[in-house]
Amino acid sequence: MPSSRSGSRPAISMRVDTASEPSLLIATDLTRAYRGGKGVFDIRLRLAAGEVVGVMGPNGSGKTTLLRLLATAATPTSGQVSWFGTTNARDPSVRRRLGVMLDQAAHFDQMTGYQNAWFFAHQFGLSDALARERLDELFSWSGLWDARDQLVGEYSLGMKRRLNLVEALVHRPSILLLDEPTLALDYRAELDLIERLQLLSLTGTAVVLA
Repeated sequence: MPSSRSGSRPAISMRVDTASEPSLLIATDLTRAYRGGKGVFDIRLRLAAGEVVGVMGPNGSGKTTLLRLLATAATPTSGQVSWFGTTNARDPSVRRRLGVMLDQAAHFDQMTGYQNAWFFAHQFGLSDALARERLDELFSWSGLWDARDQLVGEYSLGMKRRLNLVEALVHRPSILLLDEPTLALDYRAELDLIERLQLLSLTGTAVVLA
């Protein structure tokens, strides 16, 4: 699991053996070092379609850093990540196949929840018809239907987290990267999320939870 370290030796090494299945994502000796010896070190990970991987560790242990690396949102100090056969983190086709929910999502507070999610849907290349179909289903599933026309600046933390999930799922990603997805969710919403992730796994979506 990700952790901080002191000294010169790597503090962590994560290996998931999925060699028998085609890999959607491969991380090789992935390292992101910060001053003071903190970061993630020598991560090795193979992620196959339908696989669900949990990354565990205390606060500050590097879980978010790892997800940012896998999500193309950060650059490694050394090592590399291959997504769908390419190591080019700037390849638009890579980002279109990733669904990402990080700890601090960017929203437009003066736009409604539906408008925010619509913006993300179009960024992923969805047509108007498909965006409407997906968003109607996801807003209903997430419990945000009645708040879809409310400004995001008026949303509670839990509502913003649910909106993050809608935006991460709208384009049916091949890989879903979720940072503390149950934070600020109530018990019913947590159960709904678990059920959704189980269904996604059965249909081939790979999931990394931290």
